[in-house]
Amino acid sequence: MWIKETLKRMENNMVSIIMPFYNEGFCLSRAIEGIVQQTHKEWELLLMNDGSTDSSQAIALDWAKTDERIKVFVSEKNRGQVATINWGMTLASGVFLAFCDADDRWLPNKLEKQLFAMHQYRVQVVCGRSQYCVWDSDYVSSPTPAYGQITYNDMLGGNRIGFSTLLIHRKNIHMPEFTALKNGLIHHDFMFLLQLFQQNPGLGVIEIPAVVCMIGLRDGLSANKWKAIQSQWWILRRVAGLSVLCALWKMYHYMKFVLRKRGLKTMWQMLQA
Repeated sequence: MWIKETLKRMENNMVSIIMPFYNEGFCLSRAIEGIVQQTHKEWELLLMNDGSTDSSQAIALDWAKTDERIKVFVSEKNRGQVATINWGMTLASGVFLAFCDADDRWLPNKLEKQLFAMHQYRVQVVCGRSQYCVWDSDYVSSPTPAYGQITYNDMLGGNRIGFSTLLIHRKNIHMPEFTALKNGLIHHDFMFLLQLFQQNPGLGVIEIPAVVCMIGLRDGLSANKWKAIQSQWWILRRVAGLSVLCALWKMYHYMKFVLRKRGLKTMWQMLQA
């Protein structure tokens, strides 16, 4: 109750939530339901259809009919997740910004707990812990590690901020755009977060100890592990500007970080996906 009373005293609690999707008809309702069930009610959900050809658009429109806070935007062609997220950011009206992948699901008190932590600790970015799961089985991982305060140097050893757990207070900070990486490289969210730190000296970032999101496992680890390593190396060298020796040291920490974050059981589940 005291959390709710604290939030009521804040001037503006509107959260804009961006959910990009492309042919996600098999999971979209589950992700949207996680938003609708939030205990914090001041939000808008921007459903960004990136040229879907399946039932996704019909599902999104059905949800929009039931709740005026849900808005659907459609691109006639598939432009990619990065362009779709950037488009959503231009449409967002809330002073707070959050993201949710269409195959993830928020827990009901995610926003309430994160907004309170943001007010309590006077920081601009709050994230939370996650659990990995396979939706069509009973597999649920242990919670991801608890990090507490997160610094730029911490991030160089591995991305500690889950994309679907991210909450940003946009007031008085510079918001970079997401950048699509070339040659099939991934981790555009990691690149965005590093640039957010770089462009906002003294940025305050904390992770609350609560689990706030369930992360759906879909892509097989075997197909993406080399791409992930290449992407991490490229970002450390080109975006962070590290020397070869420093980048090698951070890559060593990155390998340990990934194993600790996901655990052997989750890594095995990803191999089976």
